[in-house]
Amino acid sequence: MKAICRRYLQILAIELDDLAEDIEALAERAHERVETLGLSERVLRENQAVFDNELIGIDDFRRLIDGTDPSAFSSLDAMMEALRDTLRRRIHTCGLAPAIYGFIDRKMCKVESYVHPGATVAI
Repeated sequence: MKAICRRYLQILAIELDDLAEDIEALAERAHERVETLGLSERVLRENQAVFDNELIGIDDFRRLIDGTDPSAFSSLDAMMEALRDTLRRRIHTCGLAPAIYGFIDRKMCKVESYVHPGATVAI
């Protein structure tokens, strides 16, 4: 089980990097669309603040998984539930964008389907 949990964390880290890249691409696209859509500077700054907050949340969760000891858990499910609980607490206590819970949870389910045969991917 320890090997499965370790592999899960490794793949999840890659998926989180991909998620962060997607958000950075959205932020870049928003900047490009300011002129074409006639968005105000205020709207652009507000959108950028949301993107930045989401990236901070992803980075915070990435540090969490980097510091997670797979041998401390009896199963993959137990580790995933502990990570979800910590993510929920961090969103609440740190003022992180609540949307990142859904983003990260989808990645967690996706990775679970890679390492845990029979797991279903939540859409």
